[in-house]
Amino acid sequence: IEQSDVIINDINKYEVLLKLNNKNVITYGKNTLKFYNYIQKNNLNYGLISVNNLLDIDLNVLKDLEESSTLIVYDEVIKTGSLGEKLLNNEIIRTKNIKVKHYSLPNGYLVNGTEEEILKYYNLNIANILKEEE
Repeated sequence: IEQSDVIINDINKYEVLLKLNNKNVITYGKNTLKFYNYIQKNNLNYGLISVNNLLDIDLNVLKDLEESSTLIVYDEVIKTGSLGEKLLNNEIIRTKNIKVKHYSLPNGYLVNGTEEEILKYYNLNIANILKEEE
């Protein structure tokens, strides 16, 4: 998938890019493409949800998640105010007993470095995250 292949019909909506199942990833922006390409290349069994707007998220997609499934939330921002924080406080998540694994940067001061170095330092490498969940 290329960035130009993703069509945003409504800025407040989400897109299910890979069919939902008992293990799903939800993320946004360039990370959507990274996860999509990694999952496809490695023939992994993960659903993939792309969120188009973090300020006013349409969480109806959560209704489609299986009971007791796992939802991996991937943010490259600090935890406070992140997508993961919003999802952890969601009633649908609690009612359906969905296990949320939130990967993000810690609150507070961060180490300096390139994007790659920072992600490695905080263990936000896509390959490691998905391998850990297998």
